[in-house]
Amino acid sequence: MRLIILIILISTFIHSGTWKNNGPFGAKITSIAVDPLDSTIVYAGTYGKGIYKSVDSGDHWFLINNGFPEWNTKTIGSPTSPSWWFGDHFPVNTIVIRKDSNQYIYAGLSGGGITFSKDHGHSWTSLNNGLPDSSEISVIWINPKNASILLCGLKYPANGLYKSVNGGSSWSFVSTVRDNNGFINELKDIKHNPLNPDSVYVSIGHTLYLSVDNGLSWQIINQQSGFDRLLILKDDPKHILAIVDTGYEDNVLMHSTDGGYNWDYFPQGAHWGYISALDEDINGTIYVYRQDVNELWISRDTGSTWDSHPLISDFGEFRAEPFSISPFAISPHNPWNIYFGTQAGFFKSENGGADYILKENGMINSYINTVAANPENPDIVYAGGDNGFWKTENNGRDWQRLSLMNVNTIAIDKTHPDTLYIGGDSLLRSFDCGFTFDLLMPNAIISEIEIHPNLNNTILVGIYPSTVKKSDDFGSTWNMIFSPEYRSFQIKDIKFHQTNDSLVYFGTDYNQNDHGLFKSTNMGESWDRISDPGLVKSVVLSAANEDTLWVCTSNTIQVSHDGGHTFTVLFDSISTHMSSLFRWSADIPKLLATTKDKGGFELDLKTQTYKTMQGEYDPRISAMDMSSGQNVWFATHGSGVWLGKDIITTINKSTQSETVPSSFHISGNYPNPFNNGTNIQIRVYVPTKISVRIFSVSGQLIKQLPGRKYLEGTHSIYWDGLGTQNKTASSGLYIVSVSDGTVTRYHKIILLK
Repeated sequence: MRLIILIILISTFIHSGTWKNNGPFGAKITSIAVDPLDSTIVYAGTYGKGIYKSVDSGDHWFLINNGFPEWNTKTIGSPTSPSWWFGDHFPVNTIVIRKDSNQYIYAGLSGGGITFSKDHGHSWTSLNNGLPDSSEISVIWINPKNASILLCGLKYPANGLYKSVNGGSSWSFVSTVRDNNGFINELKDIKHNPLNPDSVYVSIGHTLYLSVDNGLSWQIINQQSGFDRLLILKDDPKHILAIVDTGYEDNVLMHSTDGGYNWDYFPQGAHWGYISALDEDINGTIYVYRQDVNELWISRDTGSTWDSHPLISDFGEFRAEPFSISPFAISPHNPWNIYFGTQAGFFKSENGGADYILKENGMINSYINTVAANPENPDIVYAGGDNGFWKTENNGRDWQRLSLMNVNTIAIDKTHPDTLYIGGDSLLRSFDCGFTFDLLMPNAIISEIEIHPNLNNTILVGIYPSTVKKSDDFGSTWNMIFSPEYRSFQIKDIKFHQTNDSLVYFGTDYNQNDHGLFKSTNMGESWDRISDPGLVKSVVLSAANEDTLWVCTSNTIQVSHDGGHTFTVLFDSISTHMSSLFRWSADIPKLLATTKDKGGFELDLKTQTYKTMQGEYDPRISAMDMSSGQNVWFATHGSGVWLGKDIITTINKSTQSETVPSSFHISGNYPNPFNNGTNIQIRVYVPTKISVRIFSVSGQLIKQLPGRKYLEGTHSIYWDGLGTQNKTASSGLYIVSVSDGTVTRYHKIILLK
């Protein structure tokens, strides 16, 4: 039996899975917490991936999502956005750790209420008894004298203050805390007097409350402005700083020297606007992040003098999310370590804010909008998205970040592949494979770029709103060739015809009233809206017949045989969130389609049938490309780039039968090697029961972990390095066996003592 197991394991390692995912690293960070007892432990909440944990001050990260609330496990009353925008998990608004017992962690979610861990984040349990459905938590406060007493604040639509006296097991609404107009508005912050924890401040709407009896009763002390964030100075609790919305000035810095009753600008006479971070370190140093100048201002003398530091990283300037409270934390024991969370990722300063290093190793939470493969070298692929711009030179084994810029589209010059154009918040050009850039068009929202197939000096770009510009000199100068008045839509998928290069199409999206298909027969000099197939996401032109083209709308695939004037629906049941359409060969009557929620599909144009592209990959696909005519690259929304090797070879085999994809796959483990314990990461695609066993390389069963049902999403399974009799396993190579009862997958881990 042991021999059989070993043979299976070796075979599995030799024949790895079809799809691979190793980046790019990046994440949308929404909250940060540093362990109050061990400052090398840092937690980072994300927009849709759950919580990452680091045990080495941010140098490496791993997910801790075992039991973490998922979108499909909650009743969402009226979510502000579909789950596509979030991911597997609810956005994490706040993370709070008990200062006396750091194994206890509370996380406040956007739409998922409160979740709680009592084992350093290895597992999570929801604590929503008494909270409204789909609660958006803005802040959680733990009583420093009695950790059973908690307060939490809710955002819109529920709003208000809630209290627990049993560690969060149940909550009750505090009806007396209301805005000055009597309404229950969004609660922004909760802070206590550091010298007298019975004195607690609450900011709600345009009202500041104070309780002097540990939350039993409340009194209004100010109704002047909207208090967003509070900072009570530890050595002088009567002195309070606050980020304030005055109604005519956004997020200015103000202070009170009488415990919150009267307020004035801080520093005296200054009107610092757009403040989004405010904190104090153990030495009494005050930190203020000013978005208006993108600088961190630091005072070591209670505001009399200030030093300013621009937010500069190893990848240039970075910015916190505009018009919001930025994720910001200072190490409780080493104030030289400062952490910033942004849309681009997690930044750390080791010199008190003078400069920053991007720390993202292990965070595969990048939101990729576009992917482009080098037509001559299949090992070179570019990816761009909300978190930045990357390049791989080894077929996706690792990715090199080139920039923090937001990227919507990439176009490679097929005649000179070292030249590429990148569009996002500006238009840039690179002649050296992306290492340096020329700024061609600043402050323009670029949605599409198309290079003429035969005249590579001619380029068309789509600009939001409703604009197309043309250059005949490689992007040095531009002429506007399309810009209808009083229209607001997005240009999608500009396409030159490969044989009739005077023929150009583009689709329009984003506006229900203006969607459709536009066509030019003179290289873009004039345009006609020729039809309205719907919200056009993608356009594919037939190289053999210039009258034939296909379009992908939000929920259909359609074909036209008269140059786009009329369309016939081919497929309308794949998804209501289609994202792209691709044809890799004129000789094969098939298309590839991607969706934002169900993955990729192979479309047979002869039989008008479709089937799911096989394998294990994230189904939230934004775009795709191909390299070498064999490999498929998927840009995903929240899980980086996925490479499918030899996928097209499989599709081309007409006798190939479609197999049902596995219900799960193993993403890896961290740490690896490990000495105390390790987290085994699995991705579950359909709810299923999972069992995990640990074997030695000789096939001996070392430990069988408790099996349970897992819902769709990413999960972490913890092994503490102990065997069946709770004896410590010896150093060496071990095999993790994960099974759903039908499919068993294996993963190697290394224990070092």
